[in-house]
Amino acid sequence: MDADSFNSIYEGLSMFEKRVLQMISVIYESPSMKQLEQCLSAGNVKTIDGYGCNVQDIRAALHRLETLHLIRENRESIYDVYYQSNDPVKNMTALKALKDGGMKNIAAIVQKAMPVNVVNPDRVIRDMRIGFYTRNVEQAMNKYKLGLSIYPNYFYNTRIFGRICNMPFDISWFKSLPIPLQATALDEIIEDAIIALEPLDTFLEVLSQYKYSPKGDAKGDSYQHIRFLLATVLIFQGKLTEASEVFDKNDVDFYAHCVRGCLQFLKGDTDKSIAEYETGLKWFQKATKRRNTFFSNILGVFFLVAKLQKGDTEFIYKYVEIINKMPYYKHRISLKMIVAVCSSLDGGHVATNSLTFLIDKSKTKDCIAELLYNFALYYINSGIPLENRFELHDSYQMALSNG
Repeated sequence: MDADSFNSIYEGLSMFEKRVLQMISVIYESPSMKQLEQCLSAGNVKTIDGYGCNVQDIRAALHRLETLHLIRENRESIYDVYYQSNDPVKNMTALKALKDGGMKNIAAIVQKAMPVNVVNPDRVIRDMRIGFYTRNVEQAMNKYKLGLSIYPNYFYNTRIFGRICNMPFDISWFKSLPIPLQATALDEIIEDAIIALEPLDTFLEVLSQYKYSPKGDAKGDSYQHIRFLLATVLIFQGKLTEASEVFDKNDVDFYAHCVRGCLQFLKGDTDKSIAEYETGLKWFQKATKRRNTFFSNILGVFFLVAKLQKGDTEFIYKYVEIINKMPYYKHRISLKMIVAVCSSLDGGHVATNSLTFLIDKSKTKDCIAELLYNFALYYINSGIPLENRFELHDSYQMALSNG
């Protein structure tokens, strides 16, 4: 459901129906009738007649919301019925609650009635969302770290910050968020868009406004992060001159060196590229306090390709060792990054032979299949000749069946 359709339907709801939908949105997990009744009663939510709501009132509201395709039942048994909506509806409804002043009260009620339980990751995500919408950076980031520590695969793959902001992307609201939240969300959104070969123009307006933002204040690192994302988007759009203007010569952190390294590689100067990357890697290792690490962003993959071209086998196998020790979710996204980068170079021809070592050393046949699948997807979307498509498709099927 797009924003225009949602707004049209939402304006036709009664105030009581809006409150029920807002409650479901903030709860995030699929609530039962009992949980909904408890939260609505605690909030002293009134029906259209001005009376306190009862089960019949709630059922009638739920039925109408379901008829309008804003929610649906998730019936596990004759006794266990839960109500859920999809992410775009949840996010657009949460914004409505925020704009009409109801978010803070609803959030307090929900958090008291349904406290965070580490056994239930959706409740941790719920509190992250509440922190995000109420601009509480500390709450949002603390819950995110908690979720990553307990459910790393689930939380990383959920990409919750990006999903909150990009389903749909409301630029006026997004620009009102604290800078650290903007940077975190944009990182997830843009990385996913590049990997999925999606257009990037939508985000240029937000990114471009921070090109000349201050660098020395407490938000400086977040501003640098956003500048790095701007340069990344410009590079993947082929606007290398514009990308080279994002950082000036006084910028010496790993973001700036990573961008310069990538640009030098794309200009054909592999030696200068490697020198920039190696300087940036030292900054990155210092910032993360980890010696055996690598750039976790997509531009860092160009460093790997530069090393491949130079035949630096020692570095290659060190990188393979690092990537294979990653948790599965990081390992998986790293393979996707490599596909996106290598497929963008020289029409995709550089990719297949150069990355044999990764296919040979990937942890599982699922990773191999995914790597081949993403190559195939890129080739198909790029209009590569049919015989190449079939060859990649056959490789993908073999990887799925035989490993």
